[in-house]
Parts: sequence; structure tokens; C-alpha cells
Amino acid sequence: MTRPVTLSEPHFSQHTLNKYASLMAQGNGYLGLRASHEEDYTRQTRGMYLAGLYHRAGKGEINELVNLPDILGMEIAING
Repeated sequence: MTRPVTLSEPHFSQHTLNKYASLMAQGNGYLGLRASHEEDYTRQTRGMYLAGLYHRAGKGEINELVNLPDILGMEIAING
């Protein structure tokens, strides 16, 4: 009999925000979204990534994924 796997954050700590954000990320093969709290914290790094979109670094440097704009903090107002 197999046991279900549970990933949970035992207690809140600002020092482990990015660790759990990476572990609890969601993606579908094209877009990836790091988990984040609704509230803004200074140590929190939000991220949304598109597969195949890289910053091409120069010779001897590391290529990095490009962080897309934060859609969770966006407010859209229509007619006011």
C-alpha cells in the first residue's frame, strides 16, 4: 500500500519563502509560475517563466531564464 505524498510548510518564516515558492511551483510545460503569498514580503521573489525564453549570456557566463512580469500583482480597471 502506498502512502500519499504531502508537501506542506510546517511554519511560516520569511527566511524560507523562496525555498517553498520553488518547491510549490506550478507549470504546464509552456508556462511556469512560482508559488507566492498574497502579501508582499521583502525577501519574496515572485516569478513567471516561459519555456525556451532565455537571456543569452556572453562567453563563459551562465544563461538564465527570463522572469516575466508579475501577473498576480496586476490590477485592471475598466471604466473607472
